[in-house]
Amino acid sequence: MAQRIQHAQRKKRSNPATAGKRGNNSLKLIYVDKLYLCVFAPGEAFGNSKRRVQGRFRFSENDYALWITDPDIETAYLKRENGNYDLSECYLTISLGEPHKGYCYKLIAAVMERPR
Repeated sequence: MAQRIQHAQRKKRSNPATAGKRGNNSLKLIYVDKLYLCVFAPGEAFGNSKRRVQGRFRFSENDYALWITDPDIETAYLKRENGNYDLSECYLTISLGEPHKGYCYKLIAAVMERPR
């Protein structure tokens, strides 16, 4: 199990020295057929009550759980209670954030829902 968690951590981060090399772009537009939003306070157990929105999806046979920085999505879902919310088909802009503790982490910078 620990190996699976470590592998998942590697998928959502990049080394800043190689982030722009080997065809690794800092922005990607992808399509997902389902996006699950999780609203919660990840540091609550440690006294940090700041709530965040995380997007979970499957892309290219890999599962991802990335923080959402799209201001419209953050504003709309942080008004709701903690919990899980399902969105259907979406386009996501995946971005590499600024270096943090030696790595650049992937983020969902924009969520574009398909009109219903």
